[in-house]
Amino acid sequence: AGAAGGATTLEGHSAAVMCMCMSGRGQLVSGSVDHSVRIWDVAAAKAVSSLQAHSRSVHCVCTHELDAGAPYGHGSDVVFSGSRDHSIKVWDLRTNKAVADLRGHTGSVTCVGAYQWQLASGAGFNRAMDNDTVLSVDSTIRLWDMRKMQSIWVKEVPAPPGGTAHPKGDPVLCLQLLHDKILTSHGGKDWTARVWQVGR
Repeated sequence: AGAAGGATTLEGHSAAVMCMCMSGRGQLVSGSVDHSVRIWDVAAAKAVSSLQAHSRSVHCVCTHELDAGAPYGHGSDVVFSGSRDHSIKVWDLRTNKAVADLRGHTGSVTCVGAYQWQLASGAGFNRAMDNDTVLSVDSTIRLWDMRKMQSIWVKEVPAPPGGTAHPKGDPVLCLQLLHDKILTSHGGKDWTARVWQVGR
């Protein structure tokens, strides 16, 4: 770690940092092209753990505190990480272990958001191992039940009308999960934003 111009630099990842968020414990969570998720003690300016389970770059992270009845403990802080390997890992911060591996997307998981027992995720380009060639587009939004660790709702984002994207699709860039709605923005030809009613 180092300081410059009043800012503290946290060093530890070996490739570009793609995403960050704060946990309920006041720790910083980061995801990187180096395939890892790191947990940082901001006050001490150092990494306290490195979570390794993804096989490709990590594109999004979010944290959530689950209530009583969680399959891995009362009030446990969890981290969700989405990756170019098409998976979402669920991490228990008490053990720094992946306790679930959510599968269903066929492209990079670009964004995740949690609310109560639900997790929403969006996806985008399915890239070849050269990380450049686009093979296909997964333009779906999924809703997951964290009690069952399974997908309970899926919506395909329609391709922009008259679009020339190849392959066709409208990648999900970011989302926010509310009580009964999901807000999304997209990276297709028209750069759209949408509001989805969950369950419809």
